[in-house]
Amino acid sequence: MITCTFGLVLKLIASIIGLFIVSVRVGCATFLQPSSVLDIGMQHGGSDNVSVIRTYPKKVKVEFYMESLCIDCQRFMLEQLHPAYALLGDSVMDLTIVPYGNAKIDTAKKQVTCQHGAAECDANSFEQCAIQLYPYASRYLPFIYCLDQSLSMGYDDKLIPRSLFAECARESAMDFSVIAACHDDVKQAWRLQRKAAKATPKEHKYVPWVVIDGQHAMDEDKDSFLNIVCQAYQANGGHHAACQDETAHGAVSTVK
Repeated sequence: MITCTFGLVLKLIASIIGLFIVSVRVGCATFLQPSSVLDIGMQHGGSDNVSVIRTYPKKVKVEFYMESLCIDCQRFMLEQLHPAYALLGDSVMDLTIVPYGNAKIDTAKKQVTCQHGAAECDANSFEQCAIQLYPYASRYLPFIYCLDQSLSMGYDDKLIPRSLFAECARESAMDFSVIAACHDDVKQAWRLQRKAAKATPKEHKYVPWVVIDGQHAMDEDKDSFLNIVCQAYQANGGHHAACQDETAHGAVSTVK
């Protein structure tokens, strides 16, 4: 039989609703009554503290590999990624965007060749700098979304006017002067191009290329991105109203 020394401490707390909370100290653990208080755990080892424990579902890790002048990347951003993020936000999605895509890098010559010309390499650099300086998706996503609404997609070797990037920075509450300084710093811009090249999966076959929880999990042209993210979140024990609404309107795509 385990013998504990019992001492009773009664505290009366008056409130307008006449709520009484009784704190009962029992040996090496403290309990709070009434038992309707949620998420209260016991702390052992002689401590009188009460630990409040809350558990949250694991976020869905989403990686979006893209390039700035790709029309399919633009379509995915405008029609799938941005609307889904607007509904679910960073409480559900751990989002990473990498602007590089199908570019080729020559480390010996320190050159990058982009699928859609010099304008795309330049725009990728502005986006890479924005991500570096504002590293949370909730901050840099509006900038990239704005550019996808504004840029002319397709091949172009003529650089895009800076005023366009400056306007999107302003609309996204970013300081364009620091983004431009990053872009114009040859060593920094080269470092970020190499970083993006290294981060882009070598096995990617096209862009947009979307990886969900470590797997290339969808046909970007056909599958519902929101459905797949919701399915992954629900598998982690999560629940979100937008996911319930989405899955109620059709079959949930299967993660490959």
